[in-house]
Amino acid sequence: MNIEKEQAKMMEDHLRLQFNEMMFKMFKVMKRHMLVVNGQSFTAAEIHLIDTIGRHPNANVTDLARYQGITKSAVSQKIGKLESNGFVKRVQEPGNAKEVMLVLTPLGMKAYDLHDTFHKEKDEDLFEFLNTASFENMQFLIEGFQVINQVLDRYITDEKMIMDISMED
Repeated sequence: MNIEKEQAKMMEDHLRLQFNEMMFKMFKVMKRHMLVVNGQSFTAAEIHLIDTIGRHPNANVTDLARYQGITKSAVSQKIGKLESNGFVKRVQEPGNAKEVMLVLTPLGMKAYDLHDTFHKEKDEDLFEFLNTASFENMQFLIEGFQVINQVLDRYITDEKMIMDISMED
């Protein structure tokens, strides 16, 4: 193997390790309870749904499912919990009796603002780094994230995720 191929293989291995480490850390973050109100815990997924509603006022369940890349059923379950705890309310769309929009309550807006501040503090070094990137490098990152999302979509939809290894000869 020539030196360039060896270096390319080493870089690929390094990128694979970095990606796996990042994914494991994301799983840990998403499992944590990130918000507690009156003794009630809310997961990262629930606070991110509050964030999505805050960023897309008057969205419906279908819109939210699309924005978050999850099922309408999953959104509905989370909305139920958020609504019963006073973060979200359902509002009839004016002029359309069938359409229900979701809006943040004052408590939901407080959680949204706290979450936004949290990310501004925690993600500061990431955005400082990104602000130094050239347009071409940013475009490369965006395209890279799009490919990563496509790969993750395949993992999500692949029904053959379990590898069954038999020890029999």
